[in-house]
Amino acid sequence: MKIQSVQGKPQNQTDPRIAAIQAWIGQNGANVANAHRVQATKFEEMGAARGIIEKVLWRIAREEPLIDLTTNTMLKALDEKNLLKEVRKQLKFSKQEFQSAVQNFDKSRLAWIASRIPGDVPDREEVVKKVEKWVKTEIPDMTAREAIMEAVDLRVEADRDFRPAFPPLRTEKRHLDELAKQHPGRVYHEKRTGRDFLILKPGEAVELTERGLQITGPVPKVPAPAMDL
Repeated sequence: MKIQSVQGKPQNQTDPRIAAIQAWIGQNGANVANAHRVQATKFEEMGAARGIIEKVLWRIAREEPLIDLTTNTMLKALDEKNLLKEVRKQLKFSKQEFQSAVQNFDKSRLAWIASRIPGDVPDREEVVKKVEKWVKTEIPDMTAREAIMEAVDLRVEADRDFRPAFPPLRTEKRHLDELAKQHPGRVYHEKRTGRDFLILKPGEAVELTERGLQITGPVPKVPAPAMDL
């Protein structure tokens, strides 16, 4: 079915259908909560997260021909047979939307990476692919455009693989914020685990001092003094 579009309306004008759907779901909150409880086991088996019923209701309430937003239509939508059918459909839609979003992001990320590789670099396409692989492997949760480009600059400057490192013990958020301002691209937050990481070049280390986080380079090798025989 075609879903009614809500685009093209002024931002300061509330769409009456949207307001009606919000009221419809709100007025039948007890029925929705009960459906979540009754179908909890099946939803878990299907891999449907909490809130799937609300997504289904929002979708079917915008499909044409528009349904009457009444308690009877709510109960019909929440009927076990109808509900499970619509949940499966919603999961399929959500998967397609997610895959599309991932593909679009991958294209954008590749363009950002390529923009940081000079055009006169030998075997430029291979370099772009190598750096892209590093970004996708080492910092997959980094999504901010500027942060990715700064990290790419560091990776290219290092000229070989280097990996994210954990901050030293007793590091506080203010230390990370200060380091991020002083050295863009060095700090990133991994949403999946909630951990903060530092990006260091080969041979570099980071220390927590009275002045905050300090990045130090490799200790230069001093040649041994010549001995007169």
